[in-house]
Amino acid sequence: MTDDYEKNKTLAVEVAEALGDTDNLGYYIILAKNEDHNLIYDAKNWVSDYENPNDKGKLFSWKFNSLKAERNTNIEDANESPRINPKRKDEFEKRYEGFIDDKQWDF
Repeated sequence: MTDDYEKNKTLAVEVAEALGDTDNLGYYIILAKNEDHNLIYDAKNWVSDYENPNDKGKLFSWKFNSLKAERNTNIEDANESPRINPKRKDEFEKRYEGFIDDKQWDF
């Protein structure tokens, strides 16, 4: 067995026991294998701090998915190229006249 398998299994068992959801251990193993461990730990810790949840497993899944969506949104925002405000297009063109090729810039 590889080290990755052992790490994933250890994480899955830790999360399942913390949530009292050992019946769904397979779900946590698959999650640990395919997802970022930091997100899993963050969701587990958030549920552990939550007072009197009805179903820790469902709460964990909801929190994990919301953290994952938030992370993906932040990554998309960081990858987006900067945009020039159309209202300030004239000011931009005057300032950078001669430095830019009009064909490269889509206003």
